[in-house]
Amino acid sequence: MFTQLFKIRTNSVAFIVSVSLFFTLFQNAYVSYKAWSIITTQTLNDLLFLLTIPMVLFCALNITFSFLLIPYLRKPIIIALIFIYAAINYFMFNHNILINKDLIQHIFETTSSDMPTLNTPNMMMWIFSLAAIPALIILFTKISVIQPWWYGLGMRMANILFSTLLILLMTTLFYKDYAAMFHDNKSIVKLILPSNYIKESISQLNQHSEVANLSLNKMNANI
Repeated sequence: MFTQLFKIRTNSVAFIVSVSLFFTLFQNAYVSYKAWSIITTQTLNDLLFLLTIPMVLFCALNITFSFLLIPYLRKPIIIALIFIYAAINYFMFNHNILINKDLIQHIFETTSSDMPTLNTPNMMMWIFSLAAIPALIILFTKISVIQPWWYGLGMRMANILFSTLLILLMTTLFYKDYAAMFHDNKSIVKLILPSNYIKESISQLNQHSEVANLSLNKMNANI
């Protein structure tokens, strides 16, 4: 009966679009919030520019997920990203903490004794609402393969092309506004997830791997 509550059927392209929309509205909401808070809406052009920000973000995520989400791996990848996004957004919204190399290093160095201070009721409710429930819905969603395969591939490429054209159109129409926003607020680029998180995490994993290999070599030398 539990699975019947989450019995959703969709195809691979519709799944990508739905996930991109969810990540735009919820998991990357801080990007739009930050952009809207630093831009004053004095004219109609300013208002239209603000409205294009989540649209550009959606198209960028749509393109990224079109390449990233492949059969058999798409659900694990999305579920993992949902929990990562939710945790990061909690700290950014509630503590105004920017995800950077120092914070990622602190997360990797967090011990089990530090976990009770991080797992507050508010954070647990946040993770449950924005990660656990969406992850369950995705887990029980039936994703059908578009047949024939070349038609499914064509639909995915058309989805990428359409999103690319929308980005080019909106950034061309509001080129000066985007240029000014990124020039005056360079930190806003680092808010776009998961690129910043993945980059810093890979850096930390490489450092931990090098330390582990060095320790292992010393142990072998002492044997």
